Amino acid sequence: MQVELLNDQGQASAKYDAPETVFGREYNEDLVHQIVVAYQANARQGTRAQKDREQVKHSTKKPFKQKGTGRARAGMTSSPIWRGGGRVFPNMPDENFTQKINKKMYRAGMASIFSQLAREGRLAVVESLKVESPKTKLLAAKFKAMNLQSVLVISDEVDDNLYLGTWLAGQEDCHGKKLPTSSRPVGRACTEQSSMWLNTALPTETSTALPRSELTKSRYS
Repeated sequence: MQVELLNDQGQASAKYDAPETVFGREYNEDLVHQIVVAYQANARQGTRAQKDREQVKHSTKKPFKQKGTGRARAGMTSSPIWRGGGRVFPNMPDENFTQKINKKMYRAGMASIFSQLAREGRLAVVESLKVESPKTKLLAAKFKAMNLQSVLVISDEVDDNLYLGTWLAGQEDCHGKKLPTSSRPVGRACTEQSSMWLNTALPTETSTALPRSELTKSRYS
């Protein structure tokens, strides 16, 4: 499959041969939905907490006598059916929401998204993506000159200027949730070696949102 290669003015200067295994797949909506749901579930921190009938403030005294009142019998005010009582199955901080996605499913889902973006003309491939200094203003001006708006930057190489230049613009990992909602993802033309890696691994590591620890290692190592 061939994709137009854009220059700094946003004009098509050449054709880029994209691998069919990544950009020539059929769109699998069910698989993409499963990946997005798993990503959102794995992002949950589980910080919410509720109290059970043991943890709520209560007295062990019987509220009223067993018989003769006409009311339903009750032993303690911490009963879940009482106002102010504990929950039967409370939400706890150690609750696990994680969902496992197999590597082949993740790769197939990401390839399905990339293929659909390429078919819709929403995938832009540029020759190079570099800025002279780590300024968001310069990066925004570069995108404006290329007639690109609301972009998601994907690159196989990230220098300090590009990383810091996109910092204030908002960085996120390249994943199945963000890609379909981006107006036009922008990717840099990969070398043969990185293209082979993309064909077999498919990113989250190719986005500009590298962990801070990795950035520190690259800058000071």
